[in-house]
Amino acid sequence: MCKDCVPLYKSGEKSQLNYRPISILPAFSKVIERLIYRQLHKYLEDNKFLSPAQFGFRSGRCTSQAVLRLTEHIRKNMDIGNLTGAVYVDLRKAFDTVEAVTCGVLQGLILGPLMFVVSINDLDIALKNTKLILYADDTVVYYSGKMSEEIIKILNDDLQELDKWFKKNNLVINMKKGKTEFVLYGTAKRIVIQQSSGEQINVTICGENVNQSASYDYLGVTLDSKLTFTEYLQKLYKKGSMRLKLLSTVCESISPYVAETIYHAMIEPVLMHCVVT
Repeated sequence: MCKDCVPLYKSGEKSQLNYRPISILPAFSKVIERLIYRQLHKYLEDNKFLSPAQFGFRSGRCTSQAVLRLTEHIRKNMDIGNLTGAVYVDLRKAFDTVEAVTCGVLQGLILGPLMFVVSINDLDIALKNTKLILYADDTVVYYSGKMSEEIIKILNDDLQELDKWFKKNNLVINMKKGKTEFVLYGTAKRIVIQQSSGEQINVTICGENVNQSASYDYLGVTLDSKLTFTEYLQKLYKKGSMRLKLLSTVCESISPYVAETIYHAMIEPVLMHCVVT
């Protein structure tokens, strides 16, 4: 099926570990794959086999819905004075190491994303008390409560079970700073009280501490600990205004139609990312 495989640099050091294998497929196999994909996807959705926690590569589901489910949960708990602890789990080379397929899920295949979603479909069974949101391999585990001690204990218990599930399925958690992170959410008052208490927060996975952060970029949206979205809006403003400035420099030499096309293709997606209408 795979005609050729091209290594595509991802990020970090330019070593063999940081290249992503992309499959180059013949046109005929893409047609066959698309037909199989439609039938398999419809069967899985119609029979409700896919986990409700999974938002990736599914019809009628998108990043904005995943972000909204998490932020609405945090907001509701803020309203009743609760804190919410969220651990954002990053998997190292998730698509390349799925045990269900000997060599991993080939990237570039039309069936690839759906195969991966199926392979981790029972991940939520490993959790006892926490909630889970998945967008393909982007995983967030979270729990809300009055006291941080309760939140940390329950998170740690479920994270150990999660780690066991990952190891059993040949998946590795990337514990590097900026990859797998913990954020404690709450109102400004609760966060100040928590910080002034001097309480040590130790969220661990397999005995290794998870780095605590004041914010996290989840599916392209920066979620700060008080859900003010200030940092995120500043990023949007900076990125959007930079592109608008570039467009303004060429406006005189292009037609209104071309300018509008550029705006819809390059600027509007930045400003409207994860906007729910």
